[in-house]
Amino acid sequence: MAWTTEEFRSFCMALFGGYGWQAAVARALDVSDRTVRRWAAGAPPPEWARKALMAMAGVADEAVVAWPRAEWIIGDDPPDACGRRREYIVHTRLPRFIARLVEVDDNGLPVPSEDESDVTTGIVYGVDPNTMICEIHWIDRPPTSGLV
Repeated sequence: MAWTTEEFRSFCMALFGGYGWQAAVARALDVSDRTVRRWAAGAPPPEWARKALMAMAGVADEAVVAWPRAEWIIGDDPPDACGRRREYIVHTRLPRFIARLVEVDDNGLPVPSEDESDVTTGIVYGVDPNTMICEIHWIDRPPTSGLV
């Protein structure tokens, strides 16, 4: 079962994060960055690559896979020089997006342990009193009204 370009991109971003995912896929599959960029631009990845990526995501039985498997995927990127890790959330159903989860204090400002966060521009959603979603990268067109 071949992936569409959007399914390939979404699956890889969910697996490797929104930033630098093409290089991460290339390293994981032992192919060139150029090859992954070609797949991301519309050339379908070969079956072996699709199966390898699915195995990395823990999907062993293709018969039970109904893309997307989950609505939300949450993960961390590698630690920075200070040991801090950014936490990201991927919304896998339309409209799809990748955003950063940021822990905030009682005043709604990022806590000191958070890496620099853009909470003053773009769209910011409060998740709960201790967390917000910011730095949203829309994969699909964002909704014109209401929350996701």
